[in-house]
Amino acid sequence: MNSVFSSGVQAFQAATARLDAAAGMVNRVRPSTIPAALTQSASAPNAPAGRSDAPPPPAGPGGRVSSFDDDYVTAMVDMIKAEHQASAAVSVIRTADEMIGKLLDAKA
Repeated sequence: MNSVFSSGVQAFQAATARLDAAAGMVNRVRPSTIPAALTQSASAPNAPAGRSDAPPPPAGPGGRVSSFDDDYVTAMVDMIKAEHQASAAVSVIRTADEMIGKLLDAKA
């Protein structure tokens, strides 16, 4: 029973690590999704409001402009996977706990 409980805890820890990694990816992608300023900046007073003065992202392999959407979607999918992994791990832990309880009840 102890090995089943340990497996559940390890799976939950892996889910937590996956969620942390996905959150870090979202954190890295987020600045590229938010314009530098939504109003006129002091450095470009004649720039139209709502336009970012940031340079466009560099082209990736094959001349394709790398998109934050790919990383963001990957991170969100990883978050969903982490949620399912944690849910399964909790089910394993709960089942191991119930089995130990039933064994103790049977011994008493």
